[in-house]
Amino acid sequence: MEQLNTFHRVQGLLKERERYTKSLQNLDLLKEKGEITLRQYEELAKDYSRKLQGIDEGLGTLKKELKEEIAKLRHDKEQLDEQVRKTEIGTLIGEIPPQKAKNQIARFKRKIDSIEKKIHLYEAAVLSNSYSEFQARLEQKSHKSSENTIRTLKSLKELLEEKEKQDNNLKNLEELYKNEEVNTKEYETIKREYLLKLEEIIDQIESIRREIELYIGEIKV
Repeated sequence: MEQLNTFHRVQGLLKERERYTKSLQNLDLLKEKGEITLRQYEELAKDYSRKLQGIDEGLGTLKKELKEEIAKLRHDKEQLDEQVRKTEIGTLIGEIPPQKAKNQIARFKRKIDSIEKKIHLYEAAVLSNSYSEFQARLEQKSHKSSENTIRTLKSLKELLEEKEKQDNNLKNLEELYKNEEVNTKEYETIKREYLLKLEEIIDQIESIRREIELYIGEIKV
């Protein structure tokens, strides 16, 4: 959350920087046209330059914080990439069941995608010297992000349907147990399987929810 606040503060300062830079350019035009005196020009130019210097100092500090966060995010991504490789190897040697591995890898990759989006946002802010430049950097990846989001929403729909199915299975199991159509041992074994599956589904839904929140943040930008 702290890094997100830093990111938004950088956005705000980039807007201010662009505004004062344009004001200086307009001031130069007024001077060339002779619409303001030399004294007026110097006073205003000095004021705008001072404000720009303060903005640049603030941007320098905040961008340094974002660079540190980008380094941390890259480290997290490397660890997740390693988890994906370990899971794939675990499947090949028979240590991890294929379906479980598939679910784990999907979860890891969603987290990786979420991290990559944060890195892209933060890097765009760090590399930009104006808000217009920042927006242009985001637009370069907007089309690809839209395609990824469509796939993400489809995955969410499938997971919600699977969750509803598992919820119904649990309800049906409860009814069977109440009607004594399954014994206690069968009931506990099957219920445990359903709950484990449900836990995996909920975990994946939560991961996608965070990813969608991040995409909404990009849209607001």
